[in-house]
Amino acid sequence: MEFRLAKPEDKSQIDEIYEDGSNKLRKEGINQWQGVDKPNTDNLEQLIKDKIIYVVEDENKIVSTALIYNYDIDYESNLDGDWVSDGPYISIHRVGTISTERNKGYGRKILELCENYAKENNFDSIRIDTHEMNTSMQRLLKSLDYNHCGFVYLGGINKRIAFEKIIK
Repeated sequence: MEFRLAKPEDKSQIDEIYEDGSNKLRKEGINQWQGVDKPNTDNLEQLIKDKIIYVVEDENKIVSTALIYNYDIDYESNLDGDWVSDGPYISIHRVGTISTERNKGYGRKILELCENYAKENNFDSIRIDTHEMNTSMQRLLKSLDYNHCGFVYLGGINKRIAFEKIIK
């Protein structure tokens, strides 16, 4: 298993993960990753250049993906609550696993690998958000000791539950 920066040739597999995730959430009645908010790889080259998009590859197949940012404007200005830490953090977005590999621990694994990335790059914490109805992601975050910090409004509009984990 390898955690690495995405490559241009990973585009179709990442798109498949996004499509699977969107379909899963829609079937569960969750208005996350739908319509204009559905993730895509239109700017994949820039995400790769900026070293933001990462994948987990297992047996020559991309099974999970996530974006890692070292700053998030919404987390600075649109939080109704309190972060656990004021130190440097990474924010994780677009966490997804291909449907054929769900329930095999890859969601947990990519978050743990993001935590290792944060530690290796001297960040104090990780911040992440999810939809109020996305209980599977909430359970995963709580099982990994993420703390509920309030609500963040993405783009000032989309209400999400905010979590943070100290990793230092």
